[in-house]
Formats: sequence, C-alpha cells, structure tokens
Amino acid sequence: MRTYPQDSPRSVARLVALAMIADGHVCSREFDALERAQAQLANGLERPELQTLLRDLYEDLMMSGHLGSMGGVHLDADTLAGLMAEVEDPKLRLAVVQAWVSTIDADEHRADAETEVLQAAERCWGIGRSLR
Repeated sequence: MRTYPQDSPRSVARLVALAMIADGHVCSREFDALERAQAQLANGLERPELQTLLRDLYEDLMMSGHLGSMGGVHLDADTLAGLMAEVEDPKLRLAVVQAWVSTIDADEHRADAETEVLQAAERCWGIGRSLR
C-alpha cells in the first residue's frame, strides 16, 4: 500500500474513500458525499484528485490481495490500523469518522464491511461508538 504523509489531505481522503468502497459498491450519492466530506475537511482535494486517489486505492487493494472477487474490501486489522495511523490529529480523526458516516449512509444502506470500518475507529482511535 502507498504511504502518505501524516495528517495529509491524501491520508485523510484515502480513509474516507476506503469506507465508501468497503462494500464493493460505489454509487453517485456516495461519491457526492465524499466530495462534500472533503469540502468539510477543507483539505483541498478536488474531484480529479479524488478520482485518482480512488483509482490508486483500488490498485493498492488489488495488488495486496485485499480486494475480493465481488469488489468488496477485506483488510486485516494490522493493515487497517496502519492506514489509520497516518491520521494522528484528534480533530482530523473525528472529522474522518463523521465523514465515514455521511459517506457510507449516502446510499441508505450500511453493509457489514462499512460497519467494520467504523468499528476500526473504536479499536484504533477510541471513537465512533455513538456514530453507529
């Protein structure tokens, strides 16, 4: 998996995107929610950069064997913890969890894989229980 600088726009955006693609299905409402979340995070990634980041994330997941045959993401706890470690700022972490919720709920269906991402926030960061 690629690494990004600590608390960088890309490390934050990748985590939000990860929740969006966790179930293997991305709809336009989720992508719109991702864009809104990026605007709220004020981290400066525009649509073309987000599309590139999503493509890179899919490539990384595919090359590392974390992308299932149906497109769902299957991350082990250590890999997910490593990705989440790239965001250390407590305010950014809370903003990521809030962005996860708005993004994964945009399609009005929360899949098990999406819930697992939220549960990782509890394990790794100690936040998220009240947002499930």
